[in-house]
Amino acid sequence: MGTLGLERRVVASGPTAAFALQLALGSDLVVTVPDVVTRAARDQLGLVALPLPIPLPDVSLYLLRHQRYDDDRAHAWLRDLALESIQALFAPPGDLGDLGCRNEGVDAGAVSA
Repeated sequence: MGTLGLERRVVASGPTAAFALQLALGSDLVVTVPDVVTRAARDQLGLVALPLPIPLPDVSLYLLRHQRYDDDRAHAWLRDLALESIQALFAPPGDLGDLGCRNEGVDAGAVSA
């Protein structure tokens, strides 16, 4: 941030995004929280989300399993459900993303957040 001429002043920190939203409510504080996990709470609290002034890299999420579950149909169903749920969760508002993702027997599935 310094290379962009920006600086921050931290006045509080807390254990959860929900705690950070409560700090911001009714104050002039600005909090940085993950959009995907705070979207509903922000709407309920009437808080406004703005994009960060700096770009951040994507974060990869991995779904790992032991190879002994490769041929387990129930486990495959659960993996597919988990991947679809994560894709839907991280899709932009109003966009369901590509929910056709299937686990093809690899050791890890990645979703960019």
